[in-house]
Amino acid sequence: MLSFPAHPDARSYAQYGGAPNGRSNFHRLFVPYRQFQIAMLRAPDKLALVSPFDDRYSFAELDKLIRDLASGMRNLGVQPGEAVCARIGNHWMQVPWFLALMRLGAVFMSISKYLTPVEADYQLDQARPRLIVGEGGVDFDDLIAAASDDPVAPHADEWAPSHIRFSSGTTGKPKMMLVNQRANAANAKVIEDVMRLDEQDRHLLVGPLSHAGLHYALPTLNVGGTVFIKEAFDKATFWADCRRHGITSSMVVPTMLATALDYEGDAPTLQKVVSLGASLAPTIKRKLLARFPHLGLYELYGSSEGGSTTWLLPHDQLRKPSSCGRAYGGQEILVADDAGDRVPAGTIGNVYVRGPMAVTAYVGEVPPPAIPEALQREGWVTAGDVGFLDEEGDLTIADRRVDLILSGGLNVYPAEVEAVLLGVAGIIDVAVVGLPDDRWGQVVSAFYVGDVSEAAALAACRQELASYKVPRNMTRVDALPRTSSGKTSRRMVKEMFSKA
Repeated sequence: MLSFPAHPDARSYAQYGGAPNGRSNFHRLFVPYRQFQIAMLRAPDKLALVSPFDDRYSFAELDKLIRDLASGMRNLGVQPGEAVCARIGNHWMQVPWFLALMRLGAVFMSISKYLTPVEADYQLDQARPRLIVGEGGVDFDDLIAAASDDPVAPHADEWAPSHIRFSSGTTGKPKMMLVNQRANAANAKVIEDVMRLDEQDRHLLVGPLSHAGLHYALPTLNVGGTVFIKEAFDKATFWADCRRHGITSSMVVPTMLATALDYEGDAPTLQKVVSLGASLAPTIKRKLLARFPHLGLYELYGSSEGGSTTWLLPHDQLRKPSSCGRAYGGQEILVADDAGDRVPAGTIGNVYVRGPMAVTAYVGEVPPPAIPEALQREGWVTAGDVGFLDEEGDLTIADRRVDLILSGGLNVYPAEVEAVLLGVAGIIDVAVVGLPDDRWGQVVSAFYVGDVSEAAALAACRQELASYKVPRNMTRVDALPRTSSGKTSRRMVKEMFSKA
């Protein structure tokens, strides 16, 4: 088993006016579980969480569930700093379980339901969790049964590890990154502040609980609001669900909005929607805001490496429809050239981020992205995106990780798909790109040279890749364009077939 250490950073202490010997001053802000405790003590009988099956938990009842889960994990041998992995799909219990891990000081890890067994096994091998909940391990009933009357004292170090993120690189191998409790709590706090959440908010959680969805439930609970969980997004009932439950806020990806707008519903109480994972097309923005003029629309740019970084606020949605807004919550953005030097406003360059929400450490076998040494020393990280800052300090992403495909809010790395296709006997060259699509943002499209049927090539992808990575378009061609150095050029492929 791996045990992940805390990673204190003197720069972050200085940023918040503190010092390492005074870290106790920051527990109320930077330990996520502490914020939930405050909300529970303030209104123990208030409704906190409603499951997809209409099970209802007050703050006191949810706190009891959290305590039992933490106690059960401890009694099954989980120690602070060790990972516990969920293999449970989009199960609603990930919300209280995540808070139980925070209380125990253990590290959250969740296997996406979209991953193939090969992909899931790779992540498990990298993290080596102490315990698996779900497939191949215990279930939540086992954890509760293992609980005892001896309570788990809340772990109170904001520098302790909080959760593991995996983000694929250009080689297709996922990078394993560690995020501490301080970063997790800072992320929750900026969501509370930017979206002006309070105890009257009722959040509809429809996003993936192994990823961003979970981190939009916590801010609502922290301020004493109520979270309604659906384990799958239903485009046909989204607006009706908002009306039925009196929903005031929700987090979605652009594909969800694009598809839900095909269905009727008025959602009169819905006040705040945040869209992330890909750029929201201006046509969809205009359609949404024309239908729901009372709605406050927010867009978020973030990454596994940098955390939540910029917000485009409601009043700028139509004024700057292609922008992703400016940095909040102590986050900083640098747009620089390849040497690491800042470029002028309006000039496209490499996007770097630093601040309290950035990744704490790279801990897997895949190295972090290469960046100039001076920027590394100053604490900058990058997801490999390129973009520019305008004169007002708002960021526009020119290309997301250059070759990264964003389809339905999910990341697809071309190299990973290409590696599978190049393993098919008869395929001698391949290029995978994302082609524009109004509904999905981009669709995965593969172009290959070789004596193999398109059906056989697709079958190989379906066997080895998660469903969202499988090309929707598979095209056999006579030749692929190449750069002057002889390499296949995805950029030229994309330009050729986007115009076709």
